[in-house]
Amino acid sequence: MQRIFVIAGPSNTGKDTIMRRLLQIPELNLVKVVTSTSRPPRPDEIDGIDYHFYTKDEFIKKIENGDFFEWALVHTDYKGIQKSSIYNDIPKDKDIIIQVDIQGYKSLQSTLDFSKYKLIGIFISPPSMDELQKRMKLRGTETNPEDIRIRLKNAEFEMANKDVFDYQVVNDNLEKCILEVIDIIKKNQL
Repeated sequence: MQRIFVIAGPSNTGKDTIMRRLLQIPELNLVKVVTSTSRPPRPDEIDGIDYHFYTKDEFIKKIENGDFFEWALVHTDYKGIQKSSIYNDIPKDKDIIIQVDIQGYKSLQSTLDFSKYKLIGIFISPPSMDELQKRMKLRGTETNPEDIRIRLKNAEFEMANKDVFDYQVVNDNLEKCILEVIDIIKKNQL
């Protein structure tokens, strides 16, 4: 049975960094599912590696065509997992690691074929909402105060619903957090 490890949590909790590090550990035998988004790429992001980037109109057409396993409107943009990303693009001898939000995780819980896949949800929390806001400002990718307000409001919702995940890890120290996530993955691969 193939395992799908979901990494979720509010913006700026280190999910991308954690996933990059996990994928560098060969013995974990993980492969990343590339999710799709309607937001434009950031300067350091590459289409097909970080995300599949689409315009909002292209994304909506894909929704209408039934191309997505799950999708959601996150903040002000669409995000989702194309069916082909899991069913066709992943070798069956690898475990899957994916990053989705709480809506995407709930979608996976209700639509995944549990005779073929085991779903393990890992929620990454900030040490506090104040620290999260500080990280958002330091990162500098959200410069519009309204975007920051929306992301903080979404973070409050996600924090209030983190109990739907199998595990919760606080990222107050990145190295410690990564080690905790590695332990969770290894425990579930036994």
